[in-house]
Amino acid sequence: MQLEMCAVLLALMACLSGLYAEHLSSSVVRNTSGEVSSRALEEDRCQLRIIPTGGACNAPFGVRYGFNHRTKKCEAFMSRSCVGGNENNFASRKECLETCFSRSLCLLKKGTGLPLVGAKSYIYDADSDLCKPARKVEFFKKTAYWPEDNRFQTPEDCQAECMPTL
Repeated sequence: MQLEMCAVLLALMACLSGLYAEHLSSSVVRNTSGEVSSRALEEDRCQLRIIPTGGACNAPFGVRYGFNHRTKKCEAFMSRSCVGGNENNFASRKECLETCFSRSLCLLKKGTGLPLVGAKSYIYDADSDLCKPARKVEFFKKTAYWPEDNRFQTPEDCQAECMPTL
C-alpha cells in the first residue's frame, strides 16, 4: 500500500513539475516477506519511454542507451546527466540488453554455430559495441564460432539489428 501511494505521489510531482511519466505499473511483484522484487523493478524500468534529456545546464552531452520495448532493441541517444529523463537510461548497450532483453541475438557469443567458410559476414560484439568483420576460418579447424543468429551479411544489417539509434 505504501509503495502504491509513493507511486501516485511521484506521478503527481512529475506532472506538476512538467516532467512526462509514461508508465507507472499497477502490478507490483512482492516476495514472501512483502518486499518489491528487484526483477519487477528492472522489467518496469524497461517499459518506460526513452526520454533524451537536454536543458540549459553545463553538463556535457554523452551517449546513453534506452530499451525500446516495441522493437526489443536498445537504442543510443544523446543526453545530459543534469535534467529530466527516467530510469530507462543505461551507460552501455550491453547493460541495457542484459537488463531488458537477455535473449537478444546480439548478446550471443562464440561457442556455437557453423564455421565461416568463403562468405564475408559481420558479427556484433556486445563487449565493444561494434559490428566487426567475421574472420574466415578453415573448415576443419577446431575453434569456437560465432552463432549463426549473430551473423550478418553487411555491416548495415548488423548495425540496424544490434546498434540502432533513437
